[in-house]
Amino acid sequence: MVLLELELSLEFGRIVIYTTSFRVVRTTFERCELVRKIFQNHRVKFVEKNIALDSDFGKELRNAANGSESCLHYLWCS
Repeated sequence: MVLLELELSLEFGRIVIYTTSFRVVRTTFERCELVRKIFQNHRVKFVEKNIALDSDFGKELRNAANGSESCLHYLWCS
């Protein structure tokens, strides 16, 4: 829990997007790609957390969303 708090405090003032590279659900993948491209095209700095590659990012997303099941793509600005 301390590590999560430390990680969240280090991310204050940053844009974090939670995405997936899992292509089975095509619409979700395409929306994640679209969000990423929008930020890249406008040269906005962001941190991308791919929940398909790291399940801890999924847990982090649920904690950030107060335990509710949220859908991807999810944009978190602190």
